[in-house]
Amino acid sequence: MGSLFTTSDGKIITDIPSGEMHLDFLNGTAIDSAGTITQMNTNLNYYNLQQCKSIAIFCSDSDAEIHVGNQLSIADIYLALFLPVD
Repeated sequence: MGSLFTTSDGKIITDIPSGEMHLDFLNGTAIDSAGTITQMNTNLNYYNLQQCKSIAIFCSDSDAEIHVGNQLSIADIYLALFLPVD
């Protein structure tokens, strides 16, 4: 099952200032470098989910760079070590 995350009114986000745009799928917001908040049409909280399994981002600017990452800190990561048993 998948969901299409768009703006709350279904329109394309335009006039984006240079800089980063933060997409918060958990809360359903898109925040540009000027601090302008655009509400998405839905959010992961609505579906009782904590993560996206995949995303697709479309950009019409040929000079744009898209970097995908996350905001996890070392404290957020659970590390399991599996040691051989004799």
